[in-house]
Amino acid sequence: MPVSPVTVPLKVSDPSVPKVTLGDERFKVVVVAPGAAYFRQFPEWASVLPEGIGTHTCDLVRFQELSGARVLVIGGRQSAYEWAALLGENGAERVDVVHRHDLPRFERVSWKFVDPYIDATLSRRGWWRSLSDTEQGEIAQKFWQVGRLSLEWWLTPRLVDKRIRSWPGTHVVETAVGDGDTVAVALSSGERLTFDRLVFATGYKVDLPRVPYLNGLAGGIEMVDGFPVLDEAFQSSISGLYITGFASTRDFGPFFGFTKGYVMYFSAKNNTAHFGRLVGNKGEWKPSKHNSRDINWFGTPPPDLTF
Repeated sequence: MPVSPVTVPLKVSDPSVPKVTLGDERFKVVVVAPGAAYFRQFPEWASVLPEGIGTHTCDLVRFQELSGARVLVIGGRQSAYEWAALLGENGAERVDVVHRHDLPRFERVSWKFVDPYIDATLSRRGWWRSLSDTEQGEIAQKFWQVGRLSLEWWLTPRLVDKRIRSWPGTHVVETAVGDGDTVAVALSSGERLTFDRLVFATGYKVDLPRVPYLNGLAGGIEMVDGFPVLDEAFQSSISGLYITGFASTRDFGPFFGFTKGYVMYFSAKNNTAHFGRLVGNKGEWKPSKHNSRDINWFGTPPPDLTF
């Protein structure tokens, strides 16, 4: 299967022929896996910060580069506190975590409640969209309770560090650039602190037009609230264009934004594309088959899997 860095937009070369093009290449089937990074969210005031001062958690992976720095983390869920722990372990001088809500719980939780939802998705075509708004809301609330209100228990000992401080129930009300590219921050609690770097653990919101390689399809993909409208096989309103992962959560449920959920892989052994679930070394599959020369994967390709 060819793997291509996407440097030019995808487009439909001829509306009467259901093929998507990338440069001079034409494909009957394209699977788009844009992930979450294109959908980063920031508070409005972040736009006035000097370049290089602020970064989103998804872009910060070299924590040692902030050794000795005074760091403000905006946000209070899993990534906020996990990044705070990692910053402390990599030598940050001080880490302050600011969020509007109360201090979250740190406890062991189980994600096994997701398994019946995945089974229902595989066994009943269009299962999620067949649920009532109330039923979907109840499932979404369960995800919120497990994945947002409760943080991983193993973070607790890693946050017991006098350099790491939480400011629950507060938010930033004012920022000012200081000497040496530092930022002075006023909190709603009245505290005034100075930082060298800011880290935004402010989540993601799907907005498909922000994916640059889909710009050539602008207006062709039907959307609702930034999400693509997908059929029961993950196909968008453009024939042959499939969209997976976080961007598919509106039509397939919140579990497709987590590690349990939808998998598509390509098997070179039998030239087929498979849609389904991977659980250990076994899976329950309802594959959709296409010839290998008509498929290209944009994003990080999964390995060839054998079941």
